[in-house]
Amino acid sequence: FALAECLVMLDLSRNNVTGVHDLPVQGRMFLQENHQLKVEIKVITEALKQQVLLDLSGTTLSNQDEAAELLKEGVIKTTDRYAFTDETAGYACKDVIGTVKVTPSKFLPQELCKCLPGWFGSGATCEMCPSNKFSDDL
Repeated sequence: FALAECLVMLDLSRNNVTGVHDLPVQGRMFLQENHQLKVEIKVITEALKQQVLLDLSGTTLSNQDEAAELLKEGVIKTTDRYAFTDETAGYACKDVIGTVKVTPSKFLPQELCKCLPGWFGSGATCEMCPSNKFSDDL
């Protein structure tokens, strides 16, 4: 990428971007609401290490399993408590700490989200408990 050394901001939000293979900016890269996006693991790692804002808000990763490995390895860190709650959909999610901004329920829903008490399911896919049943797990 020829402009990588002087490019300060790149905004490719709300496009049909399908893959990001390099981090071609020094400061900020916006990829909000790109529906099925494959972000190479080195891009996330470099953004965190170099303090580059990588905004993936509203974006679903097509390679969630690879990003989940970064979470397991401690490269991606999360809040201790659940930071987001969607009472209509019945789940709460932890947030990612650092310069990578995400919507947890789209980024890594199985790892970052849990159903609220009175709801059952997995990650951010939750249903209300049937009558006379209740789950208090969160």
